[in-house]
Amino acid sequence: MLHELSAGKKSSFYKQNKDREVSVLFESDNSGGRMHGFSENYIKVGTRFNPDLINRIKKVRLTGTDREGIYVSENI
Repeated sequence: MLHELSAGKKSSFYKQNKDREVSVLFESDNSGGRMHGFSENYIKVGTRFNPDLINRIKKVRLTGTDREGIYVSENI
């Protein structure tokens, strides 16, 4: 029951932040050609792997999520 509550709260929080511009610190992971980072309020954001983004903060617009519920940013 707690997992369902947590998932619902996360979904609601992510929906509240849709279309906002946020700063994301990208990490060095490379999973299937994708990398991830987190916004200042801990929203997970993914994009195509780009070594120039590692440990860099970039402004992105939160426009949509993937199947895993991670915001996807293709235009950095």
